[in-house]
Amino acid sequence: VVLKRLAGHNFPDVREGVASNQNCPLEVLEELGEDDDEFVRGAVARNPNCRLGVLETLAADDDEAPRLVVAVNPNCPLDVLVKLADDKSNSVRGAVAENPNCPVDVLVRLSDDDDVSVLKSVAANPNCPPELVEKLAIDDSERVRLFVAVNPNCPVDVLVKLADDK
Repeated sequence: VVLKRLAGHNFPDVREGVASNQNCPLEVLEELGEDDDEFVRGAVARNPNCRLGVLETLAADDDEAPRLVVAVNPNCPLDVLVKLADDKSNSVRGAVAENPNCPVDVLVRLSDDDDVSVLKSVAANPNCPPELVEKLAIDDSERVRLFVAVNPNCPVDVLVKLADDK
C-alpha cells in the first residue's frame, strides 16, 4: 500500500526508488514503466520482477537509459537483445555485448563495431568464443586487448602474445 502511494510521488527520485524495490507490486511496476522520467523507467527495467512484456516495451523506449538497462538485464529476451544490438547508442550496444546471455552470433556481429567500448564489452564477455577472442587480441585499442587478456576463454598462446604487448 505504501509503495503504491509513493509511486505517485511528485519527485522522480522517490518513484525511482519504488521501481527499484523488489517488493513493488507488478501492477505498480507496469504503471511506472510508463513514467515520464527515463530513470524511473530504467529502474523498472532493472527490477528483477519486471515482466517480459514491460522489458520489451522499454527496449523500444525513445530515451537511452531504459534501453541501456534492458540490454544488461539477464532476463532480457534473446530476440530483444538481438534488436538492441543494432541500437544507435554505443552504450546500449556495449551493454548488449556485456549481457551474460548474449548469443555468440550477436557477439560476432558486435566484434566488427566501430566503437571501442562495444569491442571491449565483446572481449570481456565469457560467452566470447576463443576464435573471436583471438581476433580481438590484435585490435588497435589497448583497452580491448586488456579485456581479451582477462577473458576466461583467452587461449594461452594469445596470452603469451599479449604479455609481450607494448
